[in-house]
Amino acid sequence: MIKDVLRKFVESDLYSASLALMNEIGLRINQETREPISVSDLYDGVMPKYLQNALTLIKDIYFIGVVNDETLTKQVVNTHFQDEQEKIISNNGKYEGMFVFAMDTRSGVEIRRSDIASLTRSLNRISYAVPVILVIRDGKKVSLATCERTEFLQEWRNVSGEKLGKVSVLQNIDCQNPHRGHLDILETLGSKKVQSFDELYNHWMNVFSSELLTKKFYAELFDWYQWAVSPDANVSFPDDADVQDDDRQDIDTKIIRLITRLMFVWFIKQKGLVPSRIFDATYVSSILKDFDSQSLKVGNYYQAILQNLFFGTLNRPILEDGEKRGFAKASKIDLRNLYRYGRDEDDGLFSISDDEVIELFANVPYLNCGLFECQDKCKTLDGVKKRYYHDGFSRNPAKFKDGTYRYRAVVPNVLFFHPEKGLLSIFKRYVFTIEENTPQEVQVALDPELLGKVFENLLGAYNPETRETARNQSGSFYTPREIVQFMVNESLVAHLKATVGETLEEQYRQLLDFTTEDIDLTADQKEKIVRSIFKCKVLDPACGSGAFPMGMLQQMVHILQQVDPDNSQWREVLLNMALEESRVAFGIQDEVERTEKLREIEETFDNGLNSPDYTRKLYIIESCIYGIDIQPIAMLITRLRFFITLVSEQNDIQKDRPDINFGIKTLPNLESKFVAADSLLDADIHKYNEDWTQNEELARMKNELLAIRRRHFYTRKRGEKIRLLKEDEAVREKIHTFIKKLVGEPNMDKINRLHQEIDKLNEELKLYQGENWVEETESRQADLFDVNPQVVHISIDKNERERKRINAAIAKCKRDIELEEKKSLPQGFEAAVLQVTDWNPYDQNTVSKFLDREWMFGLTTGFDIVIGNPPYVQLQNDNGKLANRYEPCEYEVFAKTGDIYCLFYERAFQLLHKGGLLCFITSNKWMRAGYGEKVRGFLTSKTNPILLVNFAGVKIFESATVDTNVLVYRKGNNLHKVLCATTNKKDKDSIKNLSDFVKQEGSINAFNGTDAWVILSPIEQSIMQKIEAVGTPLKDWDINIYRGVLTGCNEAFIISTEKRNEILANCNSEDERRKTEELIRPILRGRDIKRYGYNWAGLYLIATFPSRHYDIEEYPAVKAYLLSYEDKRLREAGLEIIANEYLAEFCQQKLAQVGKRVEIDGQPVEINKKQEKSRKKTNNKWFETQDSISYWDLFFLPHICWKAVGRNLAFALVERGTFLTAPASFISAGEYNETILAYLASKVGTFYIYTYSDTTGAGDIMLNIQSLIKFPIPVKKEVFCNMSDAEINNKIYEAYGLTNIEISYIEEQV
Repeated sequence: MIKDVLRKFVESDLYSASLALMNEIGLRINQETREPISVSDLYDGVMPKYLQNALTLIKDIYFIGVVNDETLTKQVVNTHFQDEQEKIISNNGKYEGMFVFAMDTRSGVEIRRSDIASLTRSLNRISYAVPVILVIRDGKKVSLATCERTEFLQEWRNVSGEKLGKVSVLQNIDCQNPHRGHLDILETLGSKKVQSFDELYNHWMNVFSSELLTKKFYAELFDWYQWAVSPDANVSFPDDADVQDDDRQDIDTKIIRLITRLMFVWFIKQKGLVPSRIFDATYVSSILKDFDSQSLKVGNYYQAILQNLFFGTLNRPILEDGEKRGFAKASKIDLRNLYRYGRDEDDGLFSISDDEVIELFANVPYLNCGLFECQDKCKTLDGVKKRYYHDGFSRNPAKFKDGTYRYRAVVPNVLFFHPEKGLLSIFKRYVFTIEENTPQEVQVALDPELLGKVFENLLGAYNPETRETARNQSGSFYTPREIVQFMVNESLVAHLKATVGETLEEQYRQLLDFTTEDIDLTADQKEKIVRSIFKCKVLDPACGSGAFPMGMLQQMVHILQQVDPDNSQWREVLLNMALEESRVAFGIQDEVERTEKLREIEETFDNGLNSPDYTRKLYIIESCIYGIDIQPIAMLITRLRFFITLVSEQNDIQKDRPDINFGIKTLPNLESKFVAADSLLDADIHKYNEDWTQNEELARMKNELLAIRRRHFYTRKRGEKIRLLKEDEAVREKIHTFIKKLVGEPNMDKINRLHQEIDKLNEELKLYQGENWVEETESRQADLFDVNPQVVHISIDKNERERKRINAAIAKCKRDIELEEKKSLPQGFEAAVLQVTDWNPYDQNTVSKFLDREWMFGLTTGFDIVIGNPPYVQLQNDNGKLANRYEPCEYEVFAKTGDIYCLFYERAFQLLHKGGLLCFITSNKWMRAGYGEKVRGFLTSKTNPILLVNFAGVKIFESATVDTNVLVYRKGNNLHKVLCATTNKKDKDSIKNLSDFVKQEGSINAFNGTDAWVILSPIEQSIMQKIEAVGTPLKDWDINIYRGVLTGCNEAFIISTEKRNEILANCNSEDERRKTEELIRPILRGRDIKRYGYNWAGLYLIATFPSRHYDIEEYPAVKAYLLSYEDKRLREAGLEIIANEYLAEFCQQKLAQVGKRVEIDGQPVEINKKQEKSRKKTNNKWFETQDSISYWDLFFLPHICWKAVGRNLAFALVERGTFLTAPASFISAGEYNETILAYLASKVGTFYIYTYSDTTGAGDIMLNIQSLIKFPIPVKKEVFCNMSDAEINNKIYEAYGLTNIEISYIEEQV
């Protein structure tokens, strides 16, 4: 039994206990010696400082032995450390075993996860060819650790030698009373019978995967969530106490809030801050009246225990204004941080006295006065002020007639205590850790990142925009840790290069990596790095639950740990710089306040009270990190994660010191750091005066307000917080009054300048009178989702185009004049002033309608880094709701057919200071799609892109089909040197070591204008340069390129040979038959086209093109068919009445091009639960195709056609009179048909087209006209008949002047 073996770590020596544990979990070991060893004897070279420090915690080290294929087959022999290493090297770097080491800690020391990780990493470096398992005994607890390692040889790496990956730690297993979760993991390690070391290693890596553990937990939690939000769960929250019907309003949000609150408590319980007994049903039954843990309707556990814990304990100081924690009395009914439900109250819930209840929670420290602020608040709606009970924390026991509470929330006990699916039962099955995991150090337990994953996945269950995919149990909506860290690292490297020095990039990367060697930096360089970190301002404008802000915090702390291990420089920076900035920026002149601030900083740096990382994290949070999200609950969860990370760095609770909050430092208020707002909207005030904050008096008041908010960041008392909130409100009102007086009148100088500009434009307008017609080509998109727009030749009046441009500029000037003149009107300028002054960062349930970096955060020069994963939502969704919201913002990148993430690229530019950095992961569609043209133009003209990683074919988000990319740009002049790399399915493991992958595989590319961004390697760039030097793009040839026919209803207009013959047989005369035969033409689909030919499927097109102006009455047989084509489908759907009595009406409505639903007798028609609709709205008639097809006559000439989507390219020459369906397309090139066909079908053509064409999520080529017309072909008639494929390809290679190396590369790729 695992339990029995674990006791050996208490009862016997470490070597014997470790060997017994390995045997119990199925590992037999080749042993070397039972004597302790010295790491210094094994380490080659000077031991790095961090390892020296970690070894001071260790008393003895043992080399237990090796596990390999021999031991797995029961061949246990003596072994030697170095012999095993050499064996691996001689086997081409393939691992054949694992070393097992064990360590005993010194008495009285505390070993942290980071120490274990350092020791594990170092042993893996010493054991340069063999992975390591490390067993560490710390008193009566034992930990196991292993380090993920890549193999010596990988296809994408140019050098040999493995790279250390993440360290996974199964930490603090209680050897006398092990947690069920720890036992489950250890038993799973030994549950699989393996026959080889490869199987064993993969099994261990899987078991030690916190991701798999999280998914398992989330699956159980998701089931609980679905249960809790269902009506059968009987959960209710009062909201408006006068109305019973709203008791389940926003139930999803409230259940998510409950989950996150309880998870937060569970995390801090690991620190000993909350008593475990309040989660035990037996104990709870001894303190509550009539407690039934399995009750389906009664919720006295949630009310009496959890609500009092949330609102009356964690949210209230032990002693506030001379009063201890206690029960609410009649005179204090509005205080929402006092206990409720005492034994002697009406409908009281406790069976113990009030004093005993107070004693129950007495050892729980106070954390923050806004941590779990009760949401039962007064609001004014429609001019009526009343209290709304969103949390239902009330002493009032009143009930409705059916017995349900009017003022109290109810969460039935069974939801917590059901033996299998209760929330507490689920929690108890897993090990939790308060320390957040990183990509390099992972504890095999549930960490606080889980808060974010739970939110990101449950969020969609009540978000209408994502409802379809939300009920997904895979954890797929969360940016993976590896990607977060890569983006954070690249951002910080670029920032340090700009602020400390360009030449130290290698050292910066060493700082951010978890290197096993010392880093070569001077004291001056280290000091500059510390100051650079302190000054770095980072924003995530769509931060969700805080993955990127948390990743940034972790890496900033990691840098400081290495350059300033004793915190001396960090302390000096804060004392000398932070206080001076506070004095200047916030007007802090009061010596008492300055002294208090100094004392506070000194106390924070006292390592006897907190770990060194506490101070690093606290002041990084205060000075550097900001987050915005449009979801208030997202900001709540982000704050909770940051609270937890600060709690994790505090020393253990001192239960005998209630006078100092049990030694736990109160957490800061984070409302002004993580704000619920619409990031894409700027404050309206900027429409009227860009310099509205430059007035000296206004700046003073603004700084006064920011000083209040900074003091609020640290306030510990609820009374002080209330005072500061009142001061905040008073200052905002003063600013409101002042601004109206200051700039409430129109700026006449500005108006005069605008009038002068109009005069200049009118003069320019005179130059473009009359007509000036020229011939141009234009791409026309016939359908919103069409991937193959038509390229047509059109005549353009250039003068008219210039007149439109000038008139648009005149109109803008007039609008600006109107805005300026309306300043004094209440609905204009005053409303804008009210917008900024009414914004209240302390209301956790509201969303600001704007983001203003200066007003919200006091930043006058912008952010250093804007980082994140903006949402991917098409602007045209929901009837264009988002497009209508953001079009007035006049974003340069705005396109109605585009996606919201495109706007974030430009918004980030606005928020950055000059030289600042953007780092986003988004869909990569903008790189090639039509709607991304404006984005590409903006990036090349306004920014300096420096890094682009395209994840082509590598899925980053587990259930998302969209391909993504990471882009880093600097706000500055474009140097046209972008380091680019493209992953693919062969390199899918590269995301674990992205920085190395980019370094090895990256190439410098230059992107210009609005052209598609295609990443090319050096050899690809050479090939493309030669192709483009010799050939002429097809768009510049004198040829016609069009797409096939779009009918809008293929099931009606594309018919079989049998149906064609039937229609011809139904013609009433020879004349009708002759005309009908001309109307119905053979048609090819994309799938019918093969290389150099096609397989016709016997299909025909009813070619009623609008451009031909047919009269359907002249084709009665065709008309009869079109008015009956849905007969079979209606009958199969059981709609015989419509088929018998309304068939013609139904078919005509289906074919009508009006964009409406189909109705019979005023009732909508559904088939298979889907609403029947007509074709999209056009000006065409019901019997006509959707496309006008003005180029129909070109189908009667020989033409080259191709399919638009597919794995393999296929081009064919089609004879006269054969039509083609959209989205397939064709070229009519006359005498050049044979030449163009040969080049398109060649390997060079395939290579070029593959390179520049977009792909579907499944990897199919999307060959649209825009990508094809760029292919450069020599403009000359060539003869290729009677030549083999090889001869054709060689002739084309020669035409482009390609080298043998380039030819070989092309043939490898295609």
